Amino acid sequence: MCIRDRIMGSIKGVLSNIKPKELAKMKVTPGSIAEQFWKKMFKLLYNEDETKFNWSKFKKYTLEKDNGQEFQKRIVSFDVERLTEEQSQIINFLKTDTKVQEWASRDPQGELALDVFEWIDYIPSASSQYEEYRACLLYTSPSPRDS
Repeated sequence: MCIRDRIMGSIKGVLSNIKPKELAKMKVTPGSIAEQFWKKMFKLLYNEDETKFNWSKFKKYTLEKDNGQEFQKRIVSFDVERLTEEQSQIINFLKTDTKVQEWASRDPQGELALDVFEWIDYIPSASSQYEEYRACLLYTSPSPRDS
């Protein structure tokens, strides 16, 4: 099995635990940690300016419509192979920010997003697996001189 298939299988396994309809039940208010979390996810998945984020629209079109297929599609198609510096910074922020972490682990609203955090935790690992794979190819591929 190639590395891409193995990583996609892992992502789909994590994705099967994410319940968009449950996420849509979150009460997200302006200035809240929940809003901060979803603004970062908006930037990460849609590459849109965080100031354009609107919870009501996001919830309606990505989490509620078609059982959240849009949200799930974005997670599956997220390119872990080629993380940008900005994406890495967002992921690092979501993984390490004390307020976000406390919200996710202690607030019932944050607990709804724990499966999304599992996906966020997996991204750096998947990205590093691709880097190792590319390095392996570099050192094991035949040289044009070998022909």
